[in-house]
Amino acid sequence: MATRPRVLLLDDDQELLDMYKEILAQMPSNPEIETASSGARAIALLEARQFTMMITDLNMPKMDGLQVLSIVRRKYPQLRIV
Repeated sequence: MATRPRVLLLDDDQELLDMYKEILAQMPSNPEIETASSGARAIALLEARQFTMMITDLNMPKMDGLQVLSIVRRKYPQLRIV
């Protein structure tokens, strides 16, 4: 049996996170979905678990999406990022 894909959603807007999560939950692959509202939280989740894909907002306070991408690309080169 194949494992379900695990997707990390990163956005500082909780309403958008909820909407993205609802949309992705309807996919036939039935992905496991985790959310993070800050770059630091997203990186902590990536250190704790393995993800198939990360979908990120670029415009966020403190650590923006480009800073997160820089760290993630270096530490997790196999991770797909949107």
